Amino acid sequence: RAHATQMAASPLESVLRSLERGELGRLYEAASVGSKWTCVAVVQMLEARAQQVVLRLVVAGPEVLCAEAAASLGVRDVSQLEALGLIGEDGRLEASARELLGRYLVGECSGPWPCGPETKPEKRKPTVEQLRQWMVWRWQTILIYVTGEDMDAKCEPSQRVVDLLVSAGLMRGDESTLEITSRGLEFLLEPRHAQMWVLVSTYVQTAPADAAVDIFAFLLTLSFCREGEAYAVAALTDQQR
Repeated sequence: RAHATQMAASPLESVLRSLERGELGRLYEAASVGSKWTCVAVVQMLEARAQQVVLRLVVAGPEVLCAEAAASLGVRDVSQLEALGLIGEDGRLEASARELLGRYLVGECSGPWPCGPETKPEKRKPTVEQLRQWMVWRWQTILIYVTGEDMDAKCEPSQRVVDLLVSAGLMRGDESTLEITSRGLEFLLEPRHAQMWVLVSTYVQTAPADAAVDIFAFLLTLSFCREGEAYAVAALTDQQR
């Protein structure tokens, strides 16, 4: 029971639950932005026994009801599966999710996106450590901006990021009088991963309705990418780019 509470409170699942059922369905449609990777990422968020129910449904076929599979495994509560859109109104595992998970189980996996072209001869491919240092520097510039300290104009976050800080309640005022809020002060004291999810959840929730699923599918798929590898931007949707 304690484990179930932790899973329900995870930031990633909270953002996923904020999507409408129709939007959740798009995550599991191969013809849409969904893929086996988004399906697997969602299943990995489930409790261990809920994962067993899903696997039983994938193997057993479309005629088996979720309640029957759950009962055979001694699982009473399948609300998490329903909330995440894995179970349809007919009580069965969504057909598209079953197909995608089946592909994953039999090893039809070559990577979430095709690798991008090699770096041009005149450019040197950045190392993983350089990428990490750049990421930390960019994040620190956002934190410094929130505090209101003076900084080089070249280092200031883009207007899109500034708008996100305001939408998240971390800053208030117009462009010339922006100041940190009490929520912003709390934000600065939180661990980095918690800070990140504040902005990610705000970004998804404030995105246009037709863009939220694309963005969330992108976030889920990132977890299957290899650090430092180059991937083709052309494989992404316009919203994901």
